[in-house]
Amino acid sequence: MTRPYGAFGVGTLGDDTPRVVVHPGRAWGGPTIGDSRLAVDVVCEMFAHHGLAELMDDFDLTPADIHVCVWWAAIHASDEWWRTTFTPPRKRVELRRAWREWAAVEELNLRASDRHDRVVGPPTVANIACLRTTNGEGHMDDNLCFVDVETTGLDVRIHHLWEIGIVNADNQFSWQVRPDLTYATPRALEVGRYYERFNHDDQVHRGGRMQLAKELSRLLAGKTLVGVNVSFDAQFLAKFLDGYRHCAPWHYRLVNIRDLIVGCYGLDHLDDSTDTLSRLVGVDPDDYARHTAVGDALWTRAMYDAVASV
Repeated sequence: MTRPYGAFGVGTLGDDTPRVVVHPGRAWGGPTIGDSRLAVDVVCEMFAHHGLAELMDDFDLTPADIHVCVWWAAIHASDEWWRTTFTPPRKRVELRRAWREWAAVEELNLRASDRHDRVVGPPTVANIACLRTTNGEGHMDDNLCFVDVETTGLDVRIHHLWEIGIVNADNQFSWQVRPDLTYATPRALEVGRYYERFNHDDQVHRGGRMQLAKELSRLLAGKTLVGVNVSFDAQFLAKFLDGYRHCAPWHYRLVNIRDLIVGCYGLDHLDDSTDTLSRLVGVDPDDYARHTAVGDALWTRAMYDAVASV
C-alpha cells in the first residue's frame, strides 16, 4: 500500500496533487514521484544537471512533479541519500543549501495544490555555478538584472504580459509580445498605454515567442532579479517561460527595491508610494519613461544605485 512520504500537497492519494510516495514494489522501495516508477533521486539528479525540459519531454512529468521532488530532497532526504545521489562534495553542499533556502521561500506555494503554478523553480547546478563565478567572490550585486513587465491585469492566472524590460550591467532590452486580451482589465491597458504603444516595429520581437523564451532563459540564468514589485514581474515571466517549456532560471532570492529603501533608511511608513520613496533617495521618477517596461527597469536601477551609494 502506498503512503505519503512527507506532508506534500493536499487531499488524498489518487487525486491530481503531486506527491512523493514509497511503495515496496517500486524503485526497490525507495521514494518515487506519485504512482510512477521514476525514483526521486533520478528526478533530482537530472533536474540539477539538465533543468526541467528533459524530464518533461522524456518522462512526461509536470513542473509541479519536479518541484515536489526537489522539495522532498531539501527537507526530508537523509545525508546518505545526498551522498549517494550527488557525489562531488562541494556541489552537494552548495546544492543542498540552495534547495533548502528555496524550499523555505516557496513552502506556502508548494503545500497548496492550486498554487503550484506560482512556484519560482529551484536552482540548478548551472545557476549556482553562475553565481559563484561571477566575480570570484560570489557577490550577487555583480549579477543583477533590473526587470519590469507590463501586463493585461494583476492576476497571473488569467492575465498575460505584453511588454518586457530588462537592464543589466552591459545593456538594456525591450520586447513586446501580442497578449491574449480575453480577460484584460481596461485599467491595466490604460496605465501601460497598450493601445498607444503596442506593435512599434522597433520593439516587437521578430523571432517569435519560442525564440524569445530561449533568449530570456539565457539572459536571466542565475541572475538576481530586482524590481519595484519584483515578485509580480517574476510570476509573469515564469508563466511566459513555462508556456514554452523553460523553467524560471533566475536566482530564487529576489530584490524588491521598496524593501531595500525602507530597510536602508529605517522607515516605518511602509505605505508611501514608490514615487515618494524614489524622491527620498534623490531619484526623480519623472525623469524616466514610466509605465514602459524598460523605462521602469531603468528607474529601478537608478534607485538601486542611489541606495548602494549610501
